Amino acid sequence: MTVAWRWRARRLGVCAAWLAALGASGATAHAAPGAAALQGIEHVVVIYAENHSFDNLYGLFPGAEGIANATLQQRTQLDHDGKPLAELLVFGRDGKPDPAYPRLPNAPFRIDAAPVNRTPGGIVPSPTHDFFHHQEQINGGANNLFVAMSSVGGWTMGHYDGSAFKLWQWAREYTLADHFFQAAFGGSYLNHQWLICACTPRHAEAPASMRVRLDASAKLEKRAASPSASVGAVSFYKPSGRDSQHPSYTDILSGDAHMAGLLEKLRASAQWPRMLVIVTYDENGGFWDHVPPPQGVGWGDRWGPGSRIPALLIGPQVKRGFIDSTPYDTTSILKFISKRFDLPPLPGVRARMGDLTPALLP
Repeated sequence: MTVAWRWRARRLGVCAAWLAALGASGATAHAAPGAAALQGIEHVVVIYAENHSFDNLYGLFPGAEGIANATLQQRTQLDHDGKPLAELLVFGRDGKPDPAYPRLPNAPFRIDAAPVNRTPGGIVPSPTHDFFHHQEQINGGANNLFVAMSSVGGWTMGHYDGSAFKLWQWAREYTLADHFFQAAFGGSYLNHQWLICACTPRHAEAPASMRVRLDASAKLEKRAASPSASVGAVSFYKPSGRDSQHPSYTDILSGDAHMAGLLEKLRASAQWPRMLVIVTYDENGGFWDHVPPPQGVGWGDRWGPGSRIPALLIGPQVKRGFIDSTPYDTTSILKFISKRFDLPPLPGVRARMGDLTPALLP
């Protein structure tokens, strides 16, 4: 983190659940498309849920690049010998086929429909989502080794009809980004680091005085020794426990209701007219997604990006009923913050990834 970031973070009183790294605004010298909307944003709220790929939750979203766009190569999963699997089996914790799940054709399938019939209100398996496993699953962009390299076998190919989800309705009302990728391969810890610093693990912890909270009226505050502490410009909010949507110990609907309720409170707050809310996920949770992550100079590096994940952009300055297909990853959030608050870019932010401004009103 640069000195400029630290100094401006202190100046503005910006707060984050893990790290404060953000700062003061400055007027742009030349107006650009969306410049008025950009300058109209004074509060950025990032809601960071857990462990679902885009196809897993939004693969059936009308108009988005969903499961219907997957190629035969991407849909057909290979075994370790490079040959197509004869069928999909779901494996239990003992490493054996779980009799609670049917044998399925080698293809994506609905979790919440016959013959699986598991509702989004239930607890389901959690696929492997480790750094090196993930790269093997992506298989150079073919995305056809997800099953072979998963602890739960064919379960990784499952998806939901999310049209009844509350967040789905928010996505319909505002902007859904359908080419947003997790910043790093693998699991939650590394991706949390990339959210806040676009870097591999640093173990510094934000002091208690800089941890974000939301009061009963949905006003963003920060815990501080002084009651006169200012409201932070950027806040990271992490749904925890039952509300995180993490498979294996919670369900989808609880977190969906929690985050939608939070959005309603934010929309009713006095800060809403100048707020941007970004709802996204730390990583794919080991679930298959068919879109190849961008590769090459300026797009990726040894750390990522990994698979595509859901991302919703919500607020008065955001386009309505819009699907944004600009390539983004988690570092695009930091790129947006840098642009809005006139900060020097963090070194790990990927040069060719978008900065979220295409989703803003012209």
